Amino acid sequence: MDSYNDNDKRGAYSVAEKTPEEKKEHSELMAIKADVFFKRSTPVHVSLYNKRFYNGAIIEMSSDFFLMVDKVLGDLPIFFAQIYDLVPLENKPHQDGVPNGRR
Repeated sequence: MDSYNDNDKRGAYSVAEKTPEEKKEHSELMAIKADVFFKRSTPVHVSLYNKRFYNGAIIEMSSDFFLMVDKVLGDLPIFFAQIYDLVPLENKPHQDGVPNGRR
């Protein structure tokens, strides 16, 4: 299970507690999710372990990363091992807990 490490001064999600098998399994899961979103042309919200996030569309898939067009920054390579979570953009909840498009 992914956890937040309170001792990390940067406030990033901790990946240190994961075993190599858990890290590999999580990366594989993120690759599967990315492939589904790519094939369905679904806009995504990508959260990385370092607390950065990107919103946009996946435009190309590779074996260990995907290329996305972020709405602000343009083309970005995102490696599966960096991803904390990957969700459809329209289902990302607002700060008030209401998903986009559900008002």
